[in-house]
This record gives sequence, structure tokens and C-alpha cells, in this order.
Amino acid sequence: APLLSPNFSPPRTQRNNYDYLVPDDLLPEDSQQELNLFANYLGFSLKKYPQFLHIVLEALKAPLPSGWTEIKEDNTDNIYFYNTQLKYSTWEHPLDFYYKEIIKRQTKKNKDCVIQ
Repeated sequence: APLLSPNFSPPRTQRNNYDYLVPDDLLPEDSQQELNLFANYLGFSLKKYPQFLHIVLEALKAPLPSGWTEIKEDNTDNIYFYNTQLKYSTWEHPLDFYYKEIIKRQTKKNKDCVIQ
């Protein structure tokens, strides 16, 4: 398992549950809360920038790149990722950095956006 605590990373137990875009009022409250938390993790407020919901949904459904595996700890529900070629583990999905960069680029276009 990775050395750092998983507390800084969003939960991964339901990463692939969002197969389509639905209006906020049709999402269960806990699903909306999870989407908001993940958006904050990526670097923006979903309430302020709902037009980026598709990026959150895509990031949640992102497959693992080649060489990576998802591992669930036996004693907890924590999930971490392991690269079999590099012998490297991390709490963050390997593509999270990619989606964070997309958000940075998109929010730079909006002068009033604050990246958290």
C-alpha cells in the first residue's frame, strides 16, 4: 500500500457508477454530494461551474492505463493503485493528474474562477 494516508483523495468505491449525465434534481443527494466532492478534488466548484460536470463524470469512469491495477486493502475499503511495471503505488487514480490539468486549463479561461 502507498505510504501516504488516503484521506486526501476522494473515495474510489463508486468510481464507475455515473454512466450518463443527469440533472441535479434527479441525482440522489449522496450521489450529488460525491460529485461535488470529486469536483473540489479536481480543483473547482461544481455549483459554480456546472458546465464542467461532464469532466467529473469522465474522470470517475476513467479506465486504468496499461500496467496499472486497482487494489482494495483487506482490512479497510480503501482502494489504491499499483503500477506493475514501475513497482509504484499511489492512492490517486493514475489519470487524476490529467483531469486536474484539464480543469486548470478550462478555468483559466474564466477570470472569476478560483481553483481550490
